[in-house]
Amino acid sequence: MKLELRRVAPLRAANVIALLYALSMAVMALILLPLASWMPMGPPSPNQPDPEAVRAMFRRMVLFYPVFGAVFGWIGGLVGAFFYNLVVRGVGGLELEFEAPPAMPPASPPAS
Repeated sequence: MKLELRRVAPLRAANVIALLYALSMAVMALILLPLASWMPMGPPSPNQPDPEAVRAMFRRMVLFYPVFGAVFGWIGGLVGAFFYNLVVRGVGGLELEFEAPPAMPPASPPAS
């Protein structure tokens, strides 16, 4: 069975995409946080920041990844759904094909 996606609810799309981005960024943060501790740094010099301050800044930045993912994912989802709804009026929606799952055989009554 073929169906056509004619409209996307912008707020719902924004919420779903924000959560997906936040979760994926949280996974990325879990990977990057240990790397921040092992980041090689040279000795401090007069024209460069303290290496420990750089490591601390990197760790804080990585902790904010999920927040940034959620905020920018929400905005992107909202804008994307809005533009999809505009474009679909002129060119038609995405065509999706669905198939019903195979029928399950009827359950036999329990033996007494």
